[in-house]
Amino acid sequence: AACGGSGSDKSDTPVASTNKAPVIATIAPITAMERDSITAVATVTDEDGAIETLLWEQTAGTTVELTNNTSETLEFRAPDINEATTLTFKLTATDDKGA
Repeated sequence: AACGGSGSDKSDTPVASTNKAPVIATIAPITAMERDSITAVATVTDEDGAIETLLWEQTAGTTVELTNNTSETLEFRAPDINEATTLTFKLTATDDKGA
């Protein structure tokens, strides 16, 4: 008895490439005095696309008014406080492919 046929492991189905998320470089802590104008600049890259949106959000500390919170540069005035405090911010970057 014969067993026939030839096979191939090849597939004509295209393989979807995986979109890589943007990379945000860590920003060193900034020390400031109360009521100082603060500027923090982030470096954001995306090796397989373009940055579509940026959004800075404050996640901890005395609330401050964020200026220009949709670009790589975050600006705000340090709060008027009586003791050392830490303010924490988060930057979210989305690329043109949704990552």
